[in-house]
Amino acid sequence: MTGIRHRAILRAMHPDTALAHFKTRDAIADAAAVSRQAVHQWFEAGLVPRRSALLLERASAGACRVDPAMYGPLADSDKRGSNGAAGTR
Repeated sequence: MTGIRHRAILRAMHPDTALAHFKTRDAIADAAAVSRQAVHQWFEAGLVPRRSALLLERASAGACRVDPAMYGPLADSDKRGSNGAAGTR
């Protein structure tokens, strides 16, 4: 694993970071305006999608930190506002 890739893993938001702050998966889903199923998928993948991570950072008043640059270039779906998870509320 290269140094750049290693930093990306450390700086992109992991679902456990959100869980430590919000305490429950339901609270994470509410804060990110997504379904519980979407949050479940994040835990399986080990990564919160960029848009949702930014929402969680805002909802936590910065307690959950994320560096958007660590997610790589924006995909077209990110530019349109998709949160990258199925089943949004």
